[in-house]
Amino acid sequence: MRGGWRGRSSSGGDGCARPGARKFRVKLDEEKAVFLVGLEPRRAYQVEIDDEEMFEAVTDPGGILELDLPHGKEVGVREAAAVPAPGR
Repeated sequence: MRGGWRGRSSSGGDGCARPGARKFRVKLDEEKAVFLVGLEPRRAYQVEIDDEEMFEAVTDPGGILELDLPHGKEVGVREAAAVPAPGR
């Protein structure tokens, strides 16, 4: 991820959202998207973004989850273990 994306993982890495990274912080300087990749396909995950309620999101068939994050300020993101998708 390049461009207006700056972040760091909770482990002190480069901020890439890898499946093993359950918590990370990111600051988007402009209209950029954040994706969690390498997750289980079509699975529900509990996601919490700073100053927002926890919500459930389902990955696409490739195991990708797009996050809509606020721009211009650093926020923390937490992703909980997968839970069964609704109706499965």
